[in-house]
Amino acid sequence: MRIKKGLLVLIAVAMPLASVALLEGTAVAGKVTGTGLTKCSFGGTINFNPPLTKNGTAGVKKEVTTVTASLGACSGGTPKAVATSVTVKPIKTKTAKGQNGATCSSFDTASSTAVVKVKINWSGEKPSKFSVDGLKPSVNTSGELGFTGSFSVGGSYAGTGHLGVFLTPASSNAIGTCSGSIRSLQIDRSTSSGSI
Repeated sequence: MRIKKGLLVLIAVAMPLASVALLEGTAVAGKVTGTGLTKCSFGGTINFNPPLTKNGTAGVKKEVTTVTASLGACSGGTPKAVATSVTVKPIKTKTAKGQNGATCSSFDTASSTAVVKVKINWSGEKPSKFSVDGLKPSVNTSGELGFTGSFSVGGSYAGTGHLGVFLTPASSNAIGTCSGSIRSLQIDRSTSSGSI
């Protein structure tokens, strides 16, 4: 009788412990690595500190550009990609000695040496990480100003990626004419896309 009671007590204790271990294993194993090629539209805002002007500002040693971006619908890849967030590390550009910083022209010329570090978090998948080194100024068929670039992707959807960032017509006009002080520019979600 004592043996039976002892077995029942052991079973009663072991069952909940087994359930906890099973649930923990399922939670840890939840993230998968996305594969294949996925293409996503995106939009956002490019902010400048200090603001850009035609002649720049004397004494500015470093310009800081921050990008706030979000992905739209994505197609391709396995599983189908659904982005939850995009993080772009602030881009810091040193002003050349003897020159004014934060000029409109520096937005274009600094792009070839800028390193843009990006992390994309996906729903149910491991993140994708990449650095775009050396953007190329470009103009799309709608006359919007922007940049293109290629890069290596790590994590989900690993491989070679491509990016086309284009400004809205109003922002293209603002940076093109450089009238006044430019604190931010808008990325055109309808014409900007990336493939990874």
